Amino acid sequence: MPIVKAVNQAPQLDIIIDEEEMPDIEIVLEEDGSAVINMAQDDADEVDFYANLAEVIDEDDLSQIGMDVGAMFEADKSSRSDWEQMYSKGMDLLGLKIEERTKPFRGASGATHPMLTEAIVQFQAQAFKELMPAGGPVRTQVVGRETVEKTQQASRVQDFMNYQITSVMEEYTPEFDQLLFYTGYGGSSFKKVYYDRQLGRMVSKLCLADDVYIPYNGSSVMSQCPRITHRIAMDSNEFRKRIVAGEYLDVDVESQTISARHHANSRCCGQSHWCTAH
Repeated sequence: MPIVKAVNQAPQLDIIIDEEEMPDIEIVLEEDGSAVINMAQDDADEVDFYANLAEVIDEDDLSQIGMDVGAMFEADKSSRSDWEQMYSKGMDLLGLKIEERTKPFRGASGATHPMLTEAIVQFQAQAFKELMPAGGPVRTQVVGRETVEKTQQASRVQDFMNYQITSVMEEYTPEFDQLLFYTGYGGSSFKKVYYDRQLGRMVSKLCLADDVYIPYNGSSVMSQCPRITHRIAMDSNEFRKRIVAGEYLDVDVESQTISARHHANSRCCGQSHWCTAH
């Protein structure tokens, strides 16, 4: 007996394709019978990997991001207010500041015990001798089976990196010496190593602890911090050169920083946010 109707029929589906959302598809037939399908990419995929995202993001989204970042920075700054006061008052204990005393009478002499300063200087000298020897701080080690080629390659890498640090990066040694002093004083200091487009080489900049902001109640491990903010002080000429170099957007900051410039002797401050990384 022939089957007139199937027991379980497949449901009928109405498929509606929106032509506006479909990408442009180009099919190229090859000689061997295969086909190459080319799909048009969005504009976002065409942005260079190293491009400044601030030039691509919509202005409304950029303003919202700026407000959110500014609010988080102010929160991180206020959370460590007690530490900032302690850090500032500690400078008075070093005895490096000349004070005009009015008690017990005007012009009275004051004395500060040099114990703290001596301890910091001794730490600075010993650490500098160990970490910055005359031949350079870089040492290489071959991991795994040593061969003549690997040993020679490691020696070339060591010589080149020491040459870069001791000769090409002129600021490395003096700022490293200064870093050790502030590390002995405050317990933390940072170095920011990056490629400077204006100089055309790698640079190593000292970042003091009072210029680096992280969530005070968060992790002390930098790689685990949700955000790291570096406060950079620069004059207007340096700020303009960075705009020309494409590092900053060309925006009007006069109205936003005019009150701060009066208190900072015509110096403008900016924040560069590190990703966990530039």
